[in-house]
Amino acid sequence: MRPTTPSHLHPSLPPSPAPRRIPEYSSVVFVSYERQLHLDHNVKNVRRKGDRRSLHPLRCIGQSKRSEAVERKQEEAPQEVGNAFLKKNVKKDRGEERPDDCIDPETPPGEKKRLSKSMRRRYDPKFVEKSWYEWWEKSQFFVADANSSKPPFVIDTIIRWKRMSGYNALWVPGIDHAGIATQVVVEKKLMRERHLTRHDVGREEFIAEVRKWKEEYGGTILKQERRLGASLDWSREFFTMDEKRSRAVTEAFVRLHDDGLIYRDIRLVNWDFTLRSAISEIEVNYVDIKGRTLLPVLGWNHPVEFGVLVFFAYKIEKPPEEGLQEIVVATTRVETMLGDAAIAVHPDDERYKKLHGKYAMHPFIERRIPIICDEILVDPSFGSGAVKITLAHDPNDFEVGKRHNLEFINIFTDDGKININGGSEFVDMLRFEARQAVIEALKTMGLYRFAEDHEMQIGLSSRTNDVIEPLIKPQWWVNCEITAKEALDTVMDEDHRKLEIIPKQHSITDWCISRQIWWGHHVPACLIPLSVMGWLDDTADLEAFYPNSIFETGHDILFFAVARMVMLTTKLGGDLPFRQVYLHPIVHDARGRKMSKSLGNVIDPMEMMSGVTLEGLHKRLEEGNLDPRERTIAKAGLARDFPNGIPECGADAL
Repeated sequence: MRPTTPSHLHPSLPPSPAPRRIPEYSSVVFVSYERQLHLDHNVKNVRRKGDRRSLHPLRCIGQSKRSEAVERKQEEAPQEVGNAFLKKNVKKDRGEERPDDCIDPETPPGEKKRLSKSMRRRYDPKFVEKSWYEWWEKSQFFVADANSSKPPFVIDTIIRWKRMSGYNALWVPGIDHAGIATQVVVEKKLMRERHLTRHDVGREEFIAEVRKWKEEYGGTILKQERRLGASLDWSREFFTMDEKRSRAVTEAFVRLHDDGLIYRDIRLVNWDFTLRSAISEIEVNYVDIKGRTLLPVLGWNHPVEFGVLVFFAYKIEKPPEEGLQEIVVATTRVETMLGDAAIAVHPDDERYKKLHGKYAMHPFIERRIPIICDEILVDPSFGSGAVKITLAHDPNDFEVGKRHNLEFINIFTDDGKININGGSEFVDMLRFEARQAVIEALKTMGLYRFAEDHEMQIGLSSRTNDVIEPLIKPQWWVNCEITAKEALDTVMDEDHRKLEIIPKQHSITDWCISRQIWWGHHVPACLIPLSVMGWLDDTADLEAFYPNSIFETGHDILFFAVARMVMLTTKLGGDLPFRQVYLHPIVHDARGRKMSKSLGNVIDPMEMMSGVTLEGLHKRLEEGNLDPRERTIAKAGLARDFPNGIPECGADAL
């Protein structure tokens, strides 16, 4: 039985009546005597004291002897009825099935399906589904009229139900240019097929390769949607980098900048050395490390060790006659000591009272490092009680640097090498190469103390699987203190609620909108659905369908995309983009992993509908962009989950 549609999905309609309860039967028995016995269809389970549950379908029989006779008859009846039923149907099948009757008549494209004389004995998806969608599309069943008097409704998951309920329902098809994701895929394709990077071929040729890939795989997405039978209005199809959407992004940037809501600032970002670009928080996957752990890292032939806390010493400049001659600090990223700008201690820690206001000397660079007091960051009971401050490469240290007006020292190039700020001894070394070199140099100078296991968290790029580095960069930012507050105040106003978020949660900070990529908008903005409905041109669609009714999405992007969409479209369009946000769960595979193309554990809907062999599944992986190790894991998973491939299931299965 289909579940009833939640009432919040159709606020303008009365709640659906509760489904009629159908009684459940453990068995069905036909009894023939001198007269037909009446069977009570409202059988209730009755528990009597001392007895197990008893069924009483024959209320008209009272005498025990007659009851026994009926029971014997019931035991015999099912087998007799079953045999007779099988014989009857076998005879019927043999007599009535003619192969020619089951041939699907050829239907001209766009015409209503011509039906065969009889149905096939087994369900055949292609036989049933063929020709219908072309007729639906030609008949414009999915086209919404902006001038219609019917109430507008825009949403994907319940679009057909709303259309049948009399709404002027609209579902707009579109393709996202997916800037970073698409660039990564094409780069991997270039490396696999031609052993070249995008920098080898140049920007112009690389963009041409991306457009070629987009035409091929963008068309595949549209074919999948048609094959699924999605009731999309194809007359309104859009692409997020087409002329109208690109103009909207540019105009949005100019307006927000003129209003002082977009500003340029030097801040920490999540930097991907492989992409040579900043990425958003949602594009970072965090891995918990319990202790010493070897992890494969992109671009390295051997695993890199993480989860190790290294202790080393800084010599004190002009130390007190009676006191510490050195100060010991600890870090899990010892290469970042090349960018240390200060050492912080707790103001109440008696061990370091005499070092307040003094300096330590950097062992590799002519740099004096101030010893500062900070009670917010420093925990005297952890480690040595002294903390190295590398504010250009750590978010906590960044805040300390702002509080104490410290110097920001960036030691990395955009591709992950040590720059001149890290000292001539280590310049041009890759970061993990420099990590080992720094340890060896500290040992040589007698400053290395010891190392121990340490629990930590590693951020990996979901696009390249490279280890993310916090990097200080001049970027464009959206001031969310004003825009988000206005939007969220409207959303969360209990007395005049305009938007309902299920479940409720909110937290937002300033938003970095810069991307150092070749494909896509360098300054992306979440303007859908405003730009899709014709913003800037004051179209009939904008008047009729904006704001939308409900936005359905995964909970994982609520405040990385949805809140930003609400924030920008409310500011630019003057109203919330939709009235409700319905959050669905995230689909995982059999081993609890999120379904992701980067893991190779996704299933092409075309393979579900049309069927595919295990060899076909493996071939798709071979033609994809997974790394060899990931491809091997993915192939093993497919062999375990689908040893015989996937049978043809048709569109209804999805």
